[in-house]
Formats: sequence, C-alpha cells, structure tokens
Amino acid sequence: MTTTEIPHTADAIIARAKDIQPLLRESAARIEEHRRLPEDIVELLRSSGVFRAAMPRAWGGPELTSVEQTRLIETIAYGDVSAGWCSMIGMDSGIYSGFLD
Repeated sequence: MTTTEIPHTADAIIARAKDIQPLLRESAARIEEHRRLPEDIVELLRSSGVFRAAMPRAWGGPELTSVEQTRLIETIAYGDVSAGWCSMIGMDSGIYSGFLD
C-alpha cells in the first residue's frame, strides 16, 4: 500500500485498518519473534490514522466514539493481536488530550 494521505473519518480509518490486515498477518511471526512492533508496522499504523483516531475534533482529529474505537482495534487485531493492543495503547493520548486545557 502506497498512500500518503492519512484518513480523517471513522469509516476511512477502519477501512484502512481492514486494508492492512494482510500485512499485519504477514508480520505476525516477526512481531512475536522480536516482541515488539517493527518500525515499518508502526509507520503503517500511523499512516492509517490509528494513533490519532481518538484525537478531539477541536484539535483537528477524527474523535472516534468508543464503539468506533473498539471496532478499529478489533479490525487491527484480526491482522495481529499485538498490533491491536499497541494501537489501543497508542490511541490513549488522543483520548486523554481531550480532557486537558
């Protein structure tokens, strides 16, 4: 997948997550072996809009609802469970930032 535009809506981010499932599956053994997400997988998730999914709209984010966030993590986890877990952790900053002044 070679795209430079980061998706900005729940539907687009979830669709991109579905698109990258095969790449996550292909990387599952490598992820498990090294016990971390490789940089290329982190960049793949970043460019898919995953880490900014919960960022408030007031800050230019897509502000996915809790249900949309759960669908997104589930979608990623179907590709690789570790990637799903790390994505959930990575999205937290967007959630928490919405509570800051």
